[in-house]
Amino acid sequence: MTAGSLSSPFFLRFFTFDMSLRRNYCLLQRNILYSAPLGVLAGVWFLVLSSAIAQQQQPTPQTTPVIPAAEQPTPVISPAEQPTPVIPPAEQPTATPGTEPQLPGGPNEQTKPLVPSLGSPTPSPTPVKALPSDVTAKLDEEFQEALQIHRVRPSFFAPLSLLDAVRLTLMQNTDLRMSGEDAQLARGALKLATGLYDTTLAGVAGYTKTFIYSANTATQQQVTQQINQTLVATLEQLRLAPASNISQLVSTNAIKANLAASADSVQSVLAGFYVTKTLRNGVDLSVDYSPEFVNSEDKLAWPPPVHEVTFTMGASLTKFGTYFNSADETAARKDYEASLLTVGHTATRAVLQTVQAYWKLAAALEKFYIADRSFRVNETILSLTEEMAKTGGVAQMEVSLATAHRAEAFSARSGALIAALDAAKDLASTLGLKLNQIRLLPYPIERFPSLSHSSLSNINLDGLIDAALDRRLDRMAALADLEGKRVLADKARIDLRPDLKLSAGVGGALIDDRQAGVGGSTSGYSLEPTFNANLALTFKFANNKREGALLQAQANLDKSILSLEDVSREIALSVQNDVDTMQEYHVEIEQAAIAAQNYTQSLTDIREKFRLGGATLLDIFQAEASLDTSAAALAEARSNLAQTIAKLRYDTATMLTKDTALRTPSFPKIVEKVALNREVFVSLPDLSKEPGPAVMDRNYEPNIKYISGHPPWHH
Repeated sequence: MTAGSLSSPFFLRFFTFDMSLRRNYCLLQRNILYSAPLGVLAGVWFLVLSSAIAQQQQPTPQTTPVIPAAEQPTPVISPAEQPTPVIPPAEQPTATPGTEPQLPGGPNEQTKPLVPSLGSPTPSPTPVKALPSDVTAKLDEEFQEALQIHRVRPSFFAPLSLLDAVRLTLMQNTDLRMSGEDAQLARGALKLATGLYDTTLAGVAGYTKTFIYSANTATQQQVTQQINQTLVATLEQLRLAPASNISQLVSTNAIKANLAASADSVQSVLAGFYVTKTLRNGVDLSVDYSPEFVNSEDKLAWPPPVHEVTFTMGASLTKFGTYFNSADETAARKDYEASLLTVGHTATRAVLQTVQAYWKLAAALEKFYIADRSFRVNETILSLTEEMAKTGGVAQMEVSLATAHRAEAFSARSGALIAALDAAKDLASTLGLKLNQIRLLPYPIERFPSLSHSSLSNINLDGLIDAALDRRLDRMAALADLEGKRVLADKARIDLRPDLKLSAGVGGALIDDRQAGVGGSTSGYSLEPTFNANLALTFKFANNKREGALLQAQANLDKSILSLEDVSREIALSVQNDVDTMQEYHVEIEQAAIAAQNYTQSLTDIREKFRLGGATLLDIFQAEASLDTSAAALAEARSNLAQTIAKLRYDTATMLTKDTALRTPSFPKIVEKVALNREVFVSLPDLSKEPGPAVMDRNYEPNIKYISGHPPWHH
């Protein structure tokens, strides 16, 4: 009702007809009750109307005007005698035009409010016709059997234990094998850096002969030689060809003899052998040996007439020292050690991923079993509904509802199986299964681990964090990388200095006097010593190249420091989070188990109540959904607890010990030996074992100092 209703014709007729006034008084009371927003104005108006009614109630004559039956008013009962109902009974006349429409009602029907008051009684269930005892017993037996979890392994799954999964991971995990090859790349870089200090032997040998034609006047001996050569050649040609032109033959042969007589030649043999060596402190050493194989008569001679040997040494005076000159090799060695540590950490991480994927698959299969139970329970509910519909206990439409819910449960079971297949695929990928191994998917046969409340409450969190920071292989790798970057930064800083190099050499030539023709000597050797010294200064004014190298080296060092801080922070936070998470999962498991147990009993009770007519199908479905939710939550909590146990083992580097050994290069096989214990993956950390796995280079070369025979964490 709005404020405009106060001036409607309904209120104007109140003062005209006395009987209509009484009738409308009742309607006014109803309208006032439904006009709460106009409480104050309606209350005032009600007092005015009550006063007017009291003044109008005077004795009337015995004769009463005839009113048609359709307009016969109902005798008015004063408010003191009986309260006016909110909705008038059906036998009362309908409201006059202009009033609000009334709710329909049957004869003698008492209208109930939509929300009953707290004190209203609950309607008692309507009894239904009981089912035959044999049918009831059979349905109860089927229902109790349906409530059980059936853990049946599908045919396309192959059973796999937790330890076998870990072994497969160590042997076949792709990330682990790739990490092993990364270690070989680092080892190759180390060999390249070490190659700068390899001893080098070089040798060269060659022979040359040069012809020189002289235009000087011929000697008497040369003239005689030319005439003899000309005559001999001419006579030989005439003997062969008597008819030849003698003058032409003499001229041609004379020219040839002249050229032969004036020709001269120089021949030489080149030979040299060099041995060079660069020391790690920056000193360059070299030894040169150069023999001469031609004597003073320009003829080849053996043994060599001259033996020349020179020894040279050079070094930088401003950049002298092992720390600077072997910085590249030192950094490469640190990178190699970090790569071996990374292999061990990658193995631990791969095992963690496998264990977590294993428990995720176990949880997915458990949820599939729960969905399968839900489907079987819904089948029994459908059977019960059909039997009750036959006897008239429930309407036939309830069968359709039960059928739909069973189909929905079947669909949910298929979805749960798909989720289990996806989890199995993830586990197979983590294991690194080969093509001939993926015909069947892995099927976890292990049960979820559990922890006692006392073991969780006795965890020494600070001790675990300190141990984790000391044992984690990835943090050791970050430290090794940081040391290598610091060496390179220091080298770049020293390299800014001007380069002042000093080189000096000493040697001598051992000469065979007889073959060399020195002083007409016919025997003996003589020595001609030599000495040389050089000093070179290199200075760059802008020096942008080396300053840029320093900036890059310092930036890499800063990044390594930040990376180490991130690793350390992540370790501490992860350990703390793991402990707190395990405690919460322990509480969640306890409460979820209680919920699942009580929801099972609740479902049984509501089903019995439905059979007796005191509950609906929706009540059963709600109880069954609550049971599935609590059971799935229980399986998820148990899986999460198992994963967190493995995560804590990983974070504290207590998952793999040195009893497990790996080797690089990882191709074709990376595992040297494996010693595993199932308790390691399902129990709290044990700090008494050394962190592992041990990673060895199977191409270990004991005579090369840069490769250690022990794992790098022993340095």
